Amino acid sequence: MMVAMTGAAAIVVGAIGVLAFQTWLVLIVAVLAHAIASVFVLVYVGRTINENTDKPDPVTEARLEEEGSR
Repeated sequence: MMVAMTGAAAIVVGAIGVLAFQTWLVLIVAVLAHAIASVFVLVYVGRTINENTDKPDPVTEARLEEEGSR
Protein backbone atom coordinates (compact mmCIF):
# COMPACT_ATOMS: atom_id res chain seq x y z
CA MET A 1 0.00 0.00 0.00
CA MET A 2 2.78 2.42 0.92
CA VAL A 3 4.69 1.64 -2.26
CA ALA A 4 1.60 2.30 -4.39
CA MET A 5 0.88 5.60 -2.63
CA THR A 6 4.51 6.69 -2.88
CA GLY A 7 4.64 5.80 -6.56
CA ALA A 8 1.46 7.71 -7.25
CA ALA A 9 2.73 10.74 -5.33
CA ALA A 10 6.03 10.62 -7.21
CA ILE A 11 4.27 10.52 -10.57
CA VAL A 12 2.05 13.47 -9.63
CA VAL A 13 4.98 15.56 -8.37
CA GLY A 14 7.04 14.59 -11.38
CA ALA A 15 4.21 15.42 -13.77
CA ILE A 16 3.88 18.85 -12.20
CA GLY A 17 7.63 19.32 -12.60
CA VAL A 18 7.49 18.19 -16.22
CA LEU A 19 4.80 20.76 -16.92
CA ALA A 20 6.68 23.51 -15.09
CA PHE A 21 10.19 22.84 -16.41
CA GLN A 22 9.30 21.12 -19.69
CA THR A 23 11.80 18.30 -19.17
CA TRP A 24 11.30 14.59 -18.43
CA LEU A 25 14.36 14.50 -16.20
CA VAL A 26 12.28 16.06 -13.42
CA LEU A 27 9.94 13.04 -13.43
CA ILE A 28 12.85 10.65 -13.03
CA VAL A 29 14.33 12.72 -10.20
CA ALA A 30 10.95 12.86 -8.40
CA VAL A 31 10.46 9.09 -8.64
CA LEU A 32 13.99 8.42 -7.35
CA ALA A 33 13.57 10.89 -4.48
CA HIS A 34 10.35 9.24 -3.38
CA ALA A 35 11.87 5.77 -3.66
CA ILE A 36 14.87 6.75 -1.53
CA ALA A 37 12.66 8.42 1.07
CA SER A 38 10.41 5.34 1.25
CA VAL A 39 13.35 3.01 1.74
CA PHE A 40 14.74 5.26 4.47
CA VAL A 41 11.41 5.32 6.33
CA LEU A 42 10.90 1.56 6.01
CA VAL A 43 14.41 0.80 7.29
CA TYR A 44 14.00 3.22 10.20
CA VAL A 45 10.63 1.75 11.19
CA GLY A 46 11.97 -1.80 10.90
CA ARG A 47 14.93 -1.05 13.15
CA THR A 48 12.72 0.71 15.67
CA ILE A 49 10.32 -2.21 15.83
CA ASN A 50 13.15 -4.71 16.31
CA GLU A 51 14.73 -2.68 19.13
CA ASN A 52 11.56 -2.47 21.22
CA THR A 53 10.99 -5.91 22.69
CA ASP A 54 8.12 -6.59 25.03
CA LYS A 55 8.94 -7.10 28.68
CA PRO A 56 6.57 -8.46 31.31
CA ASP A 57 5.29 -6.09 33.94
CA PRO A 58 7.02 -6.20 37.35
CA VAL A 59 4.16 -8.12 39.02
CA THR A 60 4.27 -10.90 36.43
CA GLU A 61 8.05 -10.99 36.61
CA ALA A 62 7.97 -11.34 40.42
CA ARG A 63 5.37 -14.11 40.22
CA LEU A 64 7.49 -16.00 37.68
CA GLU A 65 10.55 -15.67 39.93
CA GLU A 66 8.55 -17.07 42.87
CA GLU A 67 7.53 -20.05 40.75
CA GLY A 68 11.17 -20.67 39.90
CA SER A 69 11.14 -19.89 36.21
CA ARG A 70 13.09 -17.02 34.79
